[in-house]
Amino acid sequence: MPETKYGVPSVIEARLLANIVGWQKTKEMVYLAKVYTADHMENWGLVDTVCEDVERLEDKVSEVVNTTASYSPLAMRAQKKLVRVWEESDLVQGVEAGIGAYASMFEDGGSEPAKYMKTFTERKQHHDKDVE
Repeated sequence: MPETKYGVPSVIEARLLANIVGWQKTKEMVYLAKVYTADHMENWGLVDTVCEDVERLEDKVSEVVNTTASYSPLAMRAQKKLVRVWEESDLVQGVEAGIGAYASMFEDGGSEPAKYMKTFTERKQHHDKDVE
C-alpha cells in the first residue's frame, strides 16, 4: 500500500485488506508503504499460491476450475452470494443468511443436495457394513 509514500491515504482497498490479513498487518502496510514479495503475501494469507512459472499457474488454475466445476452449481451460486453477504454484514446477519441459503437448497425437496451427497452416503453405507 504505497499511497502514503506519495502523499495520499490508502482508502477502499486498505479497508478491505483488513478483513483478509488483519488490522496489525494492514497498519504496517499503510503506515510503512512498503512493497512486499509474493512469498511474503502468501505467508500473510493474502495470496493463496505462488507459482514459479506460467505452466504452474495454468496447472493451478485448471485444478481450481475443475474442482469447483465438479460441485453443485446451485450450491456454488448460493455460496458465492453468501460469502458476499458475510463480507458486508455482521455475524448475526451472516449466520441468518447462511441458514436461509441452506434452507433454500431444499425448496424443491433437495434434489441437488441428494445428487451430490450420494457418493458420500454410499461410501458411508459401505464403511458401516465393513465394520459390522
